Amino acid sequence: MISSFAEKVTGFTRLWVGCFAAVMTAVIVGEVVMRYGFGKSIYFAEELSRLSFVWAGFLATSLALRKGVHASVQLIVDRFPEAPKRFVTVFSQGAVLFFLGVVFVSAVTVLPHQWGQLTPTMEIRMFWFYLSVPVGVGLMIIQLLPLVQKSMKGGDK
Repeated sequence: MISSFAEKVTGFTRLWVGCFAAVMTAVIVGEVVMRYGFGKSIYFAEELSRLSFVWAGFLATSLALRKGVHASVQLIVDRFPEAPKRFVTVFSQGAVLFFLGVVFVSAVTVLPHQWGQLTPTMEIRMFWFYLSVPVGVGLMIIQLLPLVQKSMKGGDK
């Protein structure tokens, strides 16, 4: 059940990462064309591209976690016999899960304080920048749970 929910979340996340990346790319290309082609600038380009970059980055981390492409020291663990290998894998996944929980709680705690701050150009509430952290971390937790379940049952990663 956890795995099927994570699979559905993956599709949704991919869609949003693509949307944010497309917005970021379009705004930056538009800014370059305007600046060098017409000598003018898009006044909101920096803020919108930064917002899109932050969201795309935090959402994409969950996709990377799901595929197992985050940095790890697998070379040493792969040399262990099966039982210690499973213990180390489950322990490390548990430590990551704990860390993600701490980051999630901390990020949610900061959110209300960001509602009153606005960006200088577009006057977007900073809340929307900071919201990317708990959303991205929450998605990482969702993607990590099936991996922990698989490791506890004795599967690879």
